[in-house]
Amino acid sequence: MRTHFATLSTFTVLALAIASATAFHNRRTHLAAQVGGHSVTASVEGSATLRANREEAVISSDFGTLTILPTQVLRDGKIFAKVRASSPIEIEFAEHRLSVTAR
Repeated sequence: MRTHFATLSTFTVLALAIASATAFHNRRTHLAAQVGGHSVTASVEGSATLRANREEAVISSDFGTLTILPTQVLRDGKIFAKVRASSPIEIEFAEHRLSVTAR
């Protein structure tokens, strides 16, 4: 009976460790700003920071840097997308995925 209890405890600890790692891995940071006439919302996998002023917003994460300007979005300093002035922008940023939607 004691062996069974020890096995169950080990399994429980392992399951909790996997659940904790999964919960941390799936953590998202949600950011919002008004910049250059745009309403910008972003969902970033992991942690991220946002610096914004009237002319630009800069989102920094483990996966790189996005800069939102009035008519374009830069990824690590290179043009990633062109956007219409004043259109709302939605960003989805993860390790292997970047999606920019301007409506």
